[in-house]
Amino acid sequence: ENCNIIATSGFATLEMGGPSGAFIDLKKPFSDDYDLRIIFNDTGQIVSKSSLILMSDNITALTIDTSQNSTFAGDIIVNSIESSINTNLNLQSNGTGDILLRAHQAPGAGVGEIHLMRGDADRFNTIEYKNDSSTNSYIKFLVHDGATGTSQTEVLRLKGDGNAEFSNNLTVSDTINSEAISVVESNSADTKRGLIQVSRNTTQPDTNHYISLVNHTPGVSIGHCGIGFVNGTTK
Repeated sequence: ENCNIIATSGFATLEMGGPSGAFIDLKKPFSDDYDLRIIFNDTGQIVSKSSLILMSDNITALTIDTSQNSTFAGDIIVNSIESSINTNLNLQSNGTGDILLRAHQAPGAGVGEIHLMRGDADRFNTIEYKNDSSTNSYIKFLVHDGATGTSQTEVLRLKGDGNAEFSNNLTVSDTINSEAISVVESNSADTKRGLIQVSRNTTQPDTNHYISLVNHTPGVSIGHCGIGFVNGTTK
């Protein structure tokens, strides 16, 4: 049997209510208690005994299975994603899929930033990136410098031309009797293989350069030797 409600003007309405609330049961066969229940008893609930599918324009938009896993057919637009307390937030792709982090949607000159923050968001470290030409593309690592607010210091920049720039001293720790830094030229035809170059920024007029070999314990210099190029003369 069908129940039709037809309004000749305005809205057609169906209202249900009771001291405890109201619900509608959908079922197959009729002898079931319910297979899908829409109920209100101080909170609104949709209760399904099987997977629940929501459709838009007659196309599946969201599927919730019986293990409470949700599958969205399209993009999910949110302002915040948080895990439960003391629970890891897991980002995982399946098959050959990748995980894409896009902090800036404009092509070309757009700069994106990913902030690694503490709970109160007052202080954070930053991974900044730019996708452009080989000379303009980079990934930059900035670390909070201990000052108040969001003050940061650039520590490392990886550039699209294959170069890496450190903003300050580089300390390499090694195990006993192993090489701390090894310079190997990958192109065997290059006459400059194994080259270590020491130079100042071209904007600096000073032409003095040094390579210093130091034997020391932390805070105490035991001895050193060096090679210097001072005003055009090797010393």
